[in-house]
Amino acid sequence: MSTTPPPTGGRPSGPPKTPTDPQPTAFFVGRVVRGGSGPCYGVETDEGKVYAVYSTVAGDLAVGTTVRVYHKPLLLKIYCGEGEHVSGVKVEVIR
Repeated sequence: MSTTPPPTGGRPSGPPKTPTDPQPTAFFVGRVVRGGSGPCYGVETDEGKVYAVYSTVAGDLAVGTTVRVYHKPLLLKIYCGEGEHVSGVKVEVIR
């Protein structure tokens, strides 16, 4: 048994000033412009940027539906239409 006392952490000076849990930052919100049952969709943001989204989790998306798409780079060699190709890892209908 050691005679050295265990280390003690310092007391926090207060609550954190920024969130301490990692938050996803790779997402966009837009309207579905090419819908259907997938796996390829077209989504256009309010700024006019078009994304070609490949997603096996989105299900049926009707044209005009507003969605939030959490994405990562698309590693498959697949063409999903016009726009920047991304892999949609989570798609939420928000309206």
